[in-house]
Amino acid sequence: MSTLGIDAVVNPPQITVSSILEHVRRGRIRDVHSVLEGHGEVLEAEIMPSSPLVGQTLRHARIPKGLSFGAIIRKGIVLAVRGDTVIESNDLVILFAKQGRAAKAETLLSGSF
Repeated sequence: MSTLGIDAVVNPPQITVSSILEHVRRGRIRDVHSVLEGHGEVLEAEIMPSSPLVGQTLRHARIPKGLSFGAIIRKGIVLAVRGDTVIESNDLVILFAKQGRAAKAETLLSGSF
Protein backbone atom coordinates (compact mmCIF):
# COMPACT_ATOMS: atom_id res chain seq x y z
CA MET A 1 0.00 0.00 0.00
CA SER A 2 2.78 2.45 0.85
CA THR A 3 4.28 2.06 -2.62
CA LEU A 4 0.96 3.33 -4.00
CA GLY A 5 1.04 6.36 -1.70
CA ILE A 6 -1.82 5.11 0.49
CA ASP A 7 -1.52 6.05 4.18
CA ALA A 8 -4.56 4.27 5.59
CA VAL A 9 -6.94 1.57 4.52
CA VAL A 10 -10.60 1.59 5.53
CA ASN A 11 -11.78 -1.91 6.35
CA PRO A 12 -15.63 -1.96 6.47
CA PRO A 13 -15.86 -5.34 8.25
CA GLN A 14 -13.45 -4.13 10.98
CA ILE A 15 -15.43 -0.90 11.42
CA THR A 16 -18.62 -2.92 11.77
CA VAL A 17 -17.05 -5.24 14.36
CA SER A 18 -15.76 -2.26 16.36
CA SER A 19 -19.20 -0.62 16.31
CA ILE A 20 -20.89 -3.79 17.53
CA LEU A 21 -18.31 -4.26 20.30
CA GLU A 22 -18.99 -0.74 21.59
CA HIS A 23 -22.62 -1.70 22.18
CA VAL A 24 -21.90 -5.16 23.61
CA ARG A 25 -19.30 -4.15 26.18
CA ARG A 26 -20.68 -3.10 29.54
CA GLY A 27 -19.47 -0.44 31.98
CA ARG A 28 -18.32 2.89 30.72
CA ILE A 29 -16.57 1.69 27.59
CA ARG A 30 -16.40 4.64 25.21
CA ASP A 31 -14.69 3.06 22.25
CA VAL A 32 -13.52 -0.41 21.21
CA HIS A 33 -11.45 -1.43 18.25
CA SER A 34 -10.64 -4.97 17.26
CA VAL A 35 -6.96 -5.20 16.29
CA LEU A 36 -4.61 -7.73 14.82
CA GLU A 37 -7.44 -9.44 12.94
CA GLY A 38 -9.35 -10.19 16.13
CA HIS A 39 -6.40 -11.20 18.32
CA GLY A 40 -7.09 -8.33 20.69
CA GLU A 41 -9.02 -5.17 21.39
CA VAL A 42 -8.04 -1.62 22.22
CA LEU A 43 -10.50 -0.08 24.65
CA GLU A 44 -11.08 3.49 25.76
CA ALA A 45 -12.97 3.41 29.04
CA GLU A 46 -13.81 5.49 32.08
CA ILE A 47 -12.71 4.22 35.48
CA MET A 48 -15.84 3.88 37.59
CA PRO A 49 -15.74 4.83 41.31
CA SER A 50 -16.37 1.17 42.23
CA SER A 51 -13.26 -0.06 40.38
CA PRO A 52 -10.62 -1.72 42.58
CA LEU A 53 -8.03 0.33 40.67
CA VAL A 54 -9.16 3.64 42.23
CA GLY A 55 -6.51 4.92 44.61
CA GLN A 56 -4.01 2.24 43.58
CA THR A 57 -0.69 2.73 41.87
CA LEU A 58 -0.35 0.65 38.72
CA ARG A 59 2.61 -1.08 40.36
CA HIS A 60 0.41 -2.40 43.18
CA ALA A 61 -2.82 -2.93 41.24
CA ARG A 62 -3.74 -6.49 40.41
CA ILE A 63 -3.97 -6.25 36.65
CA PRO A 64 -4.82 -9.58 35.00
CA LYS A 65 -2.47 -11.05 32.43
CA GLY A 66 -3.34 -10.08 28.90
CA LEU A 67 -4.19 -6.45 29.77
CA SER A 68 -1.79 -3.57 29.13
CA PHE A 69 -2.40 0.10 29.88
CA GLY A 70 -1.28 2.49 27.16
CA ALA A 71 -2.40 5.88 28.47
CA ILE A 72 -4.40 7.62 31.16
CA ILE A 73 -6.32 10.78 30.37
CA ARG A 74 -7.21 12.93 33.37
CA LYS A 75 -9.12 16.18 32.90
CA GLY A 76 -7.98 16.38 29.29
CA ILE A 77 -4.30 15.76 30.06
CA VAL A 78 -2.58 12.60 28.83
CA LEU A 79 -0.47 10.99 31.56
CA ALA A 80 2.36 8.58 30.99
CA VAL A 81 1.69 5.11 32.32
CA ARG A 82 4.24 4.39 35.04
CA GLY A 83 4.32 2.12 38.03
CA ASP A 84 3.79 5.02 40.44
CA THR A 85 0.81 6.44 38.53
CA VAL A 86 -2.27 6.48 40.80
CA ILE A 87 -5.59 5.70 39.14
CA GLU A 88 -8.44 8.06 39.98
CA SER A 89 -12.18 7.71 39.56
CA ASN A 90 -13.38 9.04 36.19
CA ASP A 91 -9.94 8.75 34.57
CA LEU A 92 -10.12 7.70 30.94
CA VAL A 93 -7.80 4.83 30.12
CA ILE A 94 -6.61 3.34 26.88
CA LEU A 95 -5.72 -0.30 27.21
CA PHE A 96 -5.02 -3.34 25.10
CA ALA A 97 -6.76 -6.62 25.89
CA LYS A 98 -5.59 -9.84 24.29
CA GLN A 99 -8.23 -12.01 22.67
CA GLY A 100 -10.64 -13.30 25.30
CA ARG A 101 -9.49 -10.86 28.00
CA ALA A 102 -11.84 -7.91 27.33
CA ALA A 103 -14.36 -9.17 29.88
CA LYS A 104 -11.61 -9.08 32.53
CA ALA A 105 -10.91 -5.49 31.54
CA GLU A 106 -14.58 -4.56 31.89
CA THR A 107 -14.73 -6.12 35.35
CA LEU A 108 -11.52 -4.41 36.45
CA LEU A 109 -12.62 -0.98 35.20
CA SER A 110 -16.15 -1.14 36.54
CA GLY A 111 -15.64 -3.09 39.76
CA SER A 112 -18.52 -5.47 39.03
CA PHE A 113 -16.91 -8.64 40.36
